Amino acid sequence: MLNCSQVTRSIASDGYRTGGFLHRLSVRMHLAMCRHCSRYFRQLRALGNVFREMGDAFPISDVLAARDRLVARISRKP
Repeated sequence: MLNCSQVTRSIASDGYRTGGFLHRLSVRMHLAMCRHCSRYFRQLRALGNVFREMGDAFPISDVLAARDRLVARISRKP
């Protein structure tokens, strides 16, 4: 079973979608049991929806740079 740190890193870095079946299943099982990670997952999904709705309002390079900064911040060990 994955821990919270592994799950947040996976869903923030898009490893959730690109991982294999067992990895996706492990993430979904963790999300079903952990309210904190499932809330984080919903927040990331909502943020992605906002960016998609804004369309070309922001250059894609700015969006990708912001995503990379968020992933780097999440990946840092406390």
